[in-house]
Amino acid sequence: MTDTINGSDNGTSTDVFWGTAESIPLGCFCFLATLASLFGNSLVLYASIRYNAIKLDDVSLMFVQNLALADLTLTLIKPLPIAITYILGRYILGELWCFMSAQLYYIPATVNILTILAITSHRLRLLTPPYHSISKTTAKSIVALIWLASSTGTVISLAGGSSSDFSPVYVTCVSSISNSDNKTVLFVFKIVYGLFTLLPVLAVIIFSVILAVVAFKHSKKTSNDHQRSYRALILICSVSGCYVISLLPIVVITLTDYDIPPFVDMVSSHLYYISSFSNPIIYSFTNEEFQNYIKSLLSTFSSRFWKNNRVANEEMKENGKLDAEEDAKED
Repeated sequence: MTDTINGSDNGTSTDVFWGTAESIPLGCFCFLATLASLFGNSLVLYASIRYNAIKLDDVSLMFVQNLALADLTLTLIKPLPIAITYILGRYILGELWCFMSAQLYYIPATVNILTILAITSHRLRLLTPPYHSISKTTAKSIVALIWLASSTGTVISLAGGSSSDFSPVYVTCVSSISNSDNKTVLFVFKIVYGLFTLLPVLAVIIFSVILAVVAFKHSKKTSNDHQRSYRALILICSVSGCYVISLLPIVVITLTDYDIPPFVDMVSSHLYYISSFSNPIIYSFTNEEFQNYIKSLLSTFSSRFWKNNRVANEEMKENGKLDAEEDAKED
C-alpha cells in the first residue's frame, strides 16, 4: 500500500488530499454506504431477533447476526468518519478518535472474514456425512473465539508501539504498524494477517465453489426441502462471493511490490466497504421470509404516511372552512 501521507500540497495534514472531482463521488459513495449499512444491518438484527424474519438453521442465523454486528461496528469506525471528512473537506474528529479507529479497525474487519468462513464451513458440514449441525452452545463459543482471535491484530499494533495518523490519501486514520521499523513486530503482524485474512479468504473461495455446485444441483429438484436448501445456499454463496470480490483488490495491492497509483490504492480500500452494506440487500433477494418482512414494513410505513397525509389535508380543509366562516361573520 501507499505510505501514509501526513501532509499535502493543498493544505494541512488534516485536509483531504483529493480535489472536488474525486471527493464528490467518493464522498457520496461513503455517505450512502454508511446509511445503507446502519439501516440494513440494524434491520437484519431487529427482524431476525424479534420476528425471526430470516429463515435459516439456528447456527447459520447466529453467524449471520454476528456478521451484521461486525458490519455495524466497521461502519462506525471507518465509512462514517470518512463520509464526514469528505463532506467537511478535512478531518475534525480529534486525536483520540483517530487513535481508536485506526487501532480497532482490525477487529471488525477480521471478524467479517472469520464469520463468513464459519458460515460457509458450517453449511458444508451440513452437506457431508454425518449431516449433523453443531450445537448452539458450540456456535456461541465459536463466535466468542472469533472476536477474541480478531483482536490479535490490534494487540500486536498496540504492543508494537504503533502510532495512528490521519492519511489525506485514504481519508481516514491508519496505524503505522505496516511501516514499523521493528522487523520482529512487522514479521509477526504479517504472519497474523496471513493466518486471519489470506488463508480464510482462500478457504472461503474453495468452500463457496463447492456450495455453488451443490446449489446448482438442488435447483433442479422440486421438493420443498431441496428448494429451501437451494435458497439458503444461494444466500451464503452470495454473501461470501460479494465479500471476496470487495476484499480481493486490496489484498492484491497489499501483496504486490509494484508502485500502485494512489487513487487506485484508495479506491480499492473504499471498495471493501461494499461488503458492509451488501449483505442485507442479498438477504432481501435470496431469503423469502426477510423479503416478505421488508414488504410488510414498507407497506406499513406507506399506509401510515398516506393516512397522516390525508388527516393533515382534512384538518387543513376544516381549518380553512372555519376561517372562511369567521371572515363571513366579520363581514
